Amino acid sequence: MKHFDSIIFDLDGTLWDTSETCAKAWNNALVELEITDRQVTAEGIRSVTGMPFYVCVKTLFSDLDTALVGELADRIDTLERLHLTAAGGLIYDGVLEGIKRLAEHYELSIISNCQSWYLQLFLEQSGLRAYFAESTCHGDSRIAKSEMIADLCRTRALSNPIYIGDTMGDQIASLKAGVSFGHARYGFGNSDASTAAFNTFSVLLEYFLHRNSDQRGDQRG
Repeated sequence: MKHFDSIIFDLDGTLWDTSETCAKAWNNALVELEITDRQVTAEGIRSVTGMPFYVCVKTLFSDLDTALVGELADRIDTLERLHLTAAGGLIYDGVLEGIKRLAEHYELSIISNCQSWYLQLFLEQSGLRAYFAESTCHGDSRIAKSEMIADLCRTRALSNPIYIGDTMGDQIASLKAGVSFGHARYGFGNSDASTAAFNTFSVLLEYFLHRNSDQRGDQRG
């Protein structure tokens, strides 16, 4: 049984879901810019989650002029921050206590394609900042997720990490970085190649706690 020395988490669709609140912010931005012929749903947000923020906006509004997309992205970013600061996100069941328990046995990190403020907001609102050895995002690094994962493995000297995410993009980034991938099936996307898959965060927790227990037994033997 492979020994993992670290668990690296994606954020959206893995630790929390902000789609409903973000959809409201996006729609308010559309109203402010007098773009009245469309609306964004929570499902629409989920369909692009996992991409860098600007790419999310460009993907959902690919028919708009580039300058208008840029203006819209700036307004969405401001309104998302206001809405999420006030309303927060939906942290998945089991995450708050589960992260604390996992941190007793594994080095934990977060790598996400989100904005800098967004990652910091999660850490603040969840109260979990102290349990993550590292946390970084595209808003800080401006590099691809696969590069962020590879950089983290080098700087933290991780020998056998696993990345937990919910989308095909997460799977591709993990494998490109040479890291095992665990699929959070309860999230937003799909995977066709993972070391393990989890229907809930509680199942994920038990998987890693059981694995850690087995490893201690192997070492005693």
